[in-house]
Amino acid sequence: MKSSYSAGLLGGITLVGIFLIIIFSTNIFNYRIVIEKDRQNQTKIESELKRQIYEELKRDKIVLTPQEYTNNIVNYYNTAFLILSAMLIVFSFISYFHLKFLSDEHLRKRMKSEEFQEIIKQSIFGRAEEKFLKKEYEDKIRQDMIKISERIENLELIVELEDDEEETGEIL
Repeated sequence: MKSSYSAGLLGGITLVGIFLIIIFSTNIFNYRIVIEKDRQNQTKIESELKRQIYEELKRDKIVLTPQEYTNNIVNYYNTAFLILSAMLIVFSFISYFHLKFLSDEHLRKRMKSEEFQEIIKQSIFGRAEEKFLKKEYEDKIRQDMIKISERIENLELIVELEDDEEETGEIL
């Protein structure tokens, strides 16, 4: 179990490392963002060269309006949230099936052990023996009750005969 935990931890760290390498190896963070504060700046640019450079930067999305900048930031965090959610789901499924496999394997080993088999046998035989003993004991009690009721009937007959003898004075 300890090796499984360490293997899972190593796999998770490896995946996160690969993810970070991919993110930082791309040129996502290689440019500087300039936020256009005001659209009136376009009219204030005097030279044609500056205007062309400005238009080129705007076309390449290096110069952004505040709305574009906010939209980019929101999209970035939405994407990060989506990736983290997907990783959570994937790791949850992997963990579920791995734990299910481990528990099934552990149960199979446990069920095949002689100790487990002995416990099951004792439990089954104990319950069966308990029920059979109760049944035998119950039958014995019924037989004893029948014998006692027969004795009571015999005693009642004897008492009746003695009462009859006393009344009639005859001895049977």
